[in-house]
Amino acid sequence: MQTNIKAMRVRNGKTQKELADRLGTTEQTVARWETGRTQVPVIQLRELALIFSCSVDELLGKQRSNKRLHKSPFAVAKHECPFGTASVTFGFGSLDYPIDFPTRELIHQQFCAIAGSDQYKNWIEFYALNNKLVFLNPAAVRSVDIFSDDVQSMPEFQHPEIYLALDEHINILQEEQENGPELVKRVEEIAQALGEDGVIDLVDTIKMVYADGNSKTCSLNEDVASRIELFQVEGRLGTAKDNFFEIETECQSAFELINLTHVAVIEVALERYLRLIAELAEEVKHAAIGHDSASLSNIRTEIMPRL
Repeated sequence: MQTNIKAMRVRNGKTQKELADRLGTTEQTVARWETGRTQVPVIQLRELALIFSCSVDELLGKQRSNKRLHKSPFAVAKHECPFGTASVTFGFGSLDYPIDFPTRELIHQQFCAIAGSDQYKNWIEFYALNNKLVFLNPAAVRSVDIFSDDVQSMPEFQHPEIYLALDEHINILQEEQENGPELVKRVEEIAQALGEDGVIDLVDTIKMVYADGNSKTCSLNEDVASRIELFQVEGRLGTAKDNFFEIETECQSAFELINLTHVAVIEVALERYLRLIAELAEEVKHAAIGHDSASLSNIRTEIMPRL
């Protein structure tokens, strides 16, 4: 199977020997990968994606199927060329998000839609490069500044494969031989810098930031992910007064309802969220087999609980 590895290598100014040394393999092996004579192992594909700062799909020159996407050994989140920073100012201060070029346009279009209509009720939503699905409450936003990285350095962010690896970092560090050295090294460095709680906050949570700057964080599981997805699909994440969102608590027999009227921003761990939604979509698909289309919404409701 032909790949784009050679094109990526040339673009990055590396020889086959330099790339082979970096990967701990031989020039001959790299040459066979480039010509498609040998299939590239999953471990090396993730290493190459890190080295070339691209997605595995770009390396392979094709789009992955959405089927069983949650089981993919590669990151689900994909980003375009980094642009710069979206700096959002609230009453309590500012939050900065690293964004790519398409996200820059998406944010601009959504705010223009608000300015042009008094009927616009939805929150602003976008993917940030630092593994966040972000929802902004327009009523709480004082201003938004979007500028390129040649004006100001972007907030720190990692390759999507790093966020996937961090989500599994305990297994990766225990089974280092099953992962490439580049991936293991970066995961170790980040895990040591953030600590276990910091890694969990980065890859496994939903965070609600109130208008006064206080925040509430909870684990991102299937139930919470399904509520977020329903809000996105059905437009239920509106700005109407007293709109409540249910989150999980540490006590399994309890729950908490958050009044979104008082929430300024919601941050969701992106890679975990996308994988959970892909898994839920598969469950809905399997449950729908043998049912007519009229009953599909009922199946979806049973599997993906509403508030």
